[in-house]
Amino acid sequence: MLCFCSSSAFSVSESVRLVGLPIRGRLEISYNGHLHWGTVCSNNFDMIDATVVCRELNIGYAVKVLTTSDGQESDSKYIVLDGVECDGDERRLSDCLASSQVSQNCTHSDDVGVECTGETHPVRFASYGNDFHNTGYIEIQNNGVWGTVCYDDWKSENTDVVCKQMGYEDGISYEASYYSGYQLSDIILSSVDCTGDELTLDQCLQQTWETNGCSTKTEVTCKWDIYGETVEYRVRLVGGKTSNEGILEVFMDYQWGTVCGKSWSINEAKVICQQLGFSDVDNFSQNRYLYQIKNIESHPINIYETDCD
Repeated sequence: MLCFCSSSAFSVSESVRLVGLPIRGRLEISYNGHLHWGTVCSNNFDMIDATVVCRELNIGYAVKVLTTSDGQESDSKYIVLDGVECDGDERRLSDCLASSQVSQNCTHSDDVGVECTGETHPVRFASYGNDFHNTGYIEIQNNGVWGTVCYDDWKSENTDVVCKQMGYEDGISYEASYYSGYQLSDIILSSVDCTGDELTLDQCLQQTWETNGCSTKTEVTCKWDIYGETVEYRVRLVGGKTSNEGILEVFMDYQWGTVCGKSWSINEAKVICQQLGFSDVDNFSQNRYLYQIKNIESHPINIYETDCD
């Protein structure tokens, strides 16, 4: 379901990068022994190809293929790739079929970009018998294993990033404590240092996937109300050009997922926009669950039917 309500380049690959924001930007690939960078033509480039790009960069799943009509900036570099055709299982874009013979009708106005979700290490609260959904020990997943986060040098900016990643407005407080009646998971992340602008905890620059001798775990509390009303499910819009548009996601069972649009109406769209702090809905439409291509288990459809008055 797609709703419309009223920095620097980032790359972990030697051969592919996004120029723009950390998880959204113009796609560039290296050539001539990684000495130069060039752009990719948007001819036939689709969400399956974008999925491979996000996988190679390790920044989540593909949300959108960007063109100049999406505000995607063009560039004067050489266009070095055309006709990209991936099947979706490749680990790197270089494993896909493509042509270095660029079509004559491809210009820099056809430079393609990609937007990814950015979430590669999901976070959740470790429940220990309380009745509150907005507080608890932080757990983060790494290589399929859940573990807690070291408290040493923790700060409010870290709390804000964790809370935003889980769909809350921001953080309220954090502390180091221990609940003797609950067996917590081992510490697997330490030395976290966020600026507060990151979308996910794993985007924070300084972090170590080990305990570093730490024995104290981090507990945080997130802001859980919208205009004084408690909300049961957190929602967000992803993949839009601005904060008031995008694909609707709902956070359930410790993960973000989409909403089936078959029974969707203007009433449901209004509720979502109001929950997100907007006054009303401008437009809504059904959209293919784009970034679920080859990733259905990792990013499921969380809600199949809705009914709002």
